[in-house]
Amino acid sequence: MVTYDIFNKDYYEFYAGLGGRITTFAGVVIPIGLNIYPFAVKNFGFHIELAPIIGDSAILRGSWGIRYKFQGE
Repeated sequence: MVTYDIFNKDYYEFYAGLGGRITTFAGVVIPIGLNIYPFAVKNFGFHIELAPIIGDSAILRGSWGIRYKFQGE
């Protein structure tokens, strides 16, 4: 999967990408997501993503969660 940051601001990142799956639910994956960083240091944040999988059948996969970077910027 390859993603590209469309907007990379101080407190959020909006991205989209393109990839593929070859195992269960094989097809083309188009992830669209948002990373939100509520503090000035971007070590802690929240993640939301929708990723349609287009192949033999159409599936909409979603994810959300907490992000923490153990390394510095």
